[in-house]
Amino acid sequence: MELWIMKTNIETKLKFGDLFNKLGKENKEEIKNPEIKDNSILEYLVKNYKLYIEQATDFEKARRIQHFLKINPVKSNEIEELSLILGKYQRLNNFNLSGYFLSKLINESNDEDFVIHTNYLEKLIDCIGYKNIKNLTINGNAGDWVGYKNIKNLTINGNAGDWVGYEMENGRIEVNGNAGGWVGEQMKNGNITINGNVGDLVGYGMEDGEIHINGEYEGFGNKIKV
Repeated sequence: MELWIMKTNIETKLKFGDLFNKLGKENKEEIKNPEIKDNSILEYLVKNYKLYIEQATDFEKARRIQHFLKINPVKSNEIEELSLILGKYQRLNNFNLSGYFLSKLINESNDEDFVIHTNYLEKLIDCIGYKNIKNLTINGNAGDWVGYKNIKNLTINGNAGDWVGYEMENGRIEVNGNAGGWVGEQMKNGNITINGNVGDLVGYGMEDGEIHINGEYEGFGNKIKV
């Protein structure tokens, strides 16, 4: 099959080299944190998060831990509230691996629609939407591997790092900002749309699906055959 990467809005004031200095800084929003006190569900989630993040010292260990982690299903609004207080832990060296934990909570919830807030954070979170089977919106920037093995609907209202939709199996991912390189690497199927600019090696090793780029792409041409 043939995958067409579509380019529009190529008249841009931003130079490609400036875009991927970790995707630049976005305006941080002042968000009132939920009160943990007297909130038994939030206390429960924070307790389990601390146990997880203390042990998740690298990507493989984090993935194994979340796989065997036993957490009671919680509601969409409770996961959203958790995302609003994770900033307290962003000074930890392995804070970026929080995405596996959030993805675990989302996938095992009985709800279908979720919102995660990252627009107040200084550090990026990797692997948000890992094996995603829900309708997930990220308000803010995402780190690397967002939508890793995604099979449902994922929207990023910000920038994303490298490997957007890595090994994506189906569904849809839309980034309403810029993305790094290797978008859609080894994706099996589905649709990825980047409404900003992207790095190199788009669609590397992909089997099927579509990738649309509505900004600058300075990779190996505009047409990729797989």
